[in-house]
Amino acid sequence: MRSRGAAVITCALLAVAAALPGSAQAAQKQCGFPGSAWDRAAPEEVALDAGRLQEALDFATSRQSAAIAVYRHGCLVGEDRAAGVSADQRFQSFSMAKSVTAMVTGRAITLGYLSVDDPVGAFMPEADREHGAMTVRDLLTMSSGLHWNFYRDYNIFTRGDRVKDALTLPFDHRPGTWYEYHQSPVTLLAKVVERAVGRDFQEFAQEQLFAPIGIAPDAWSWGRDDAGNTFAFHDLMMRRDDYARLGFLMERRGVWNGRRLIADSWVRDATSPSKANAGYGYLFWLDCCKPYIAPTTQNRDVRDRRLIESLPEDLYAMIGFQEQRVAVSPGLDFMFVRLGVGGDRDQDVPSNVSTAASAEFEHELGRKLMRAVKDVQVPDPGPYAGQKGIQPDPDYGILRSSQEFQYLTSPAGTDVTLGPAGPSRARAMSILSYRLRPTRAGMLRVSVSCPRQPGRDCAGKLSLRVRVLKGRYDYAGGRRLAVASGSTAKVVIGLGRRARKLLARRGRLSAFATAVNRDAAGGVRTEKGVRIGRPRS
Repeated sequence: MRSRGAAVITCALLAVAAALPGSAQAAQKQCGFPGSAWDRAAPEEVALDAGRLQEALDFATSRQSAAIAVYRHGCLVGEDRAAGVSADQRFQSFSMAKSVTAMVTGRAITLGYLSVDDPVGAFMPEADREHGAMTVRDLLTMSSGLHWNFYRDYNIFTRGDRVKDALTLPFDHRPGTWYEYHQSPVTLLAKVVERAVGRDFQEFAQEQLFAPIGIAPDAWSWGRDDAGNTFAFHDLMMRRDDYARLGFLMERRGVWNGRRLIADSWVRDATSPSKANAGYGYLFWLDCCKPYIAPTTQNRDVRDRRLIESLPEDLYAMIGFQEQRVAVSPGLDFMFVRLGVGGDRDQDVPSNVSTAASAEFEHELGRKLMRAVKDVQVPDPGPYAGQKGIQPDPDYGILRSSQEFQYLTSPAGTDVTLGPAGPSRARAMSILSYRLRPTRAGMLRVSVSCPRQPGRDCAGKLSLRVRVLKGRYDYAGGRRLAVASGSTAKVVIGLGRRARKLLARRGRLSAFATAVNRDAAGGVRTEKGVRIGRPRS
């Protein structure tokens, strides 16, 4: 797997270049956060070549793009020639809605309603023990481990009950270990958020995310299934510039016009590789790393390249069927939105099959867009050379799905019943401290927070593991704890003799703190990396 370090270094260099006095970027026009409309700038004002930018926009239009726009430094700098009509149209998000669902989840997490370590069962008592053990993180990273069937998963014509469908699918893998692009578990995630905030998911999204960034309630719509659940995985209808507002909020690290809407740590995690897929974060696609795993169609699709090799490695994107895109490069302070129908000419993976196909059209579009950038040279990988490293498995994709008749006979979630509810699950505690300095006696104080949950305090154990060698950790101390609902406690842990010797020799230690909140199912774990510095004098 390609390290994310290269992307981080590229990003850092771009940021340094932008800050240098007298640099080309320092003299460029900077627009503020958009009000009722985006501020505009001529391409040359933001170090873009106007002719080459127009060439890129016209190329996109020639490939069935109904709307395309480019933004830099918060300014709208280029759009298709039919923008006078297309800019006010609402366009189907398809799977870009997944990324928006992630952002609504991020807002709820920032407000303290839930955490990525919370289990589904803490909010869905109808879930059985196994389904209740899935975490919010598992749903955000498409690593629930639930069984996948092409026809059942992509059946958007018979609406059914997607939450019920997710809670009754069998498990093929242990949650958190296997990436599989899917639909119903994303609707389950939205239902978890809805239960956590105590409001309809769409009402919460409008009040807490859309309204603060200038998206009016009558400017969008979002479909629901027959049970009234928001189709969190698709069917969001929105205008071009409103999709761009969502992308700009991510580019600005969750801050809008001075107001923190989404925690910076959440944005960082959402745009970093997950354990199960180097090209995927929290329902966002990433361009940093390879190989990455694309959605399964004919086979298990592992690709030995980055998502879009002609674009910067720090880029991340909302991606939907028929090549809907909101793509963001923070290092370039650059974003584009592309909407329409499939413009791809790749013969290996047709655009009408693979939702995340990063093929000939977007490769060449990326090359043309980057040629327009004058202040930073983005390496040109050359013409599109086809897919690399696709790993076929005919027993895994559509062929196998067609032989699973139990998933072909009725709408999602209508032909199954929920089993008996599993044991009541605890909420995950939060470990707040990440920079620690012990006393001379080797005592550490770690702050632990218990989420608000009426009538339920947190009780369990906090433990610490210190890294001894690369990949090897030793137990360094533990302490039982009890924290009242909605409060924070400082828990004192003593470092062991070996850990104290290592600290004295090295001056600092890397460690993992783990909090377990007990419940009838064995407890809910939270783990956080911490740094331990020299003892206080």
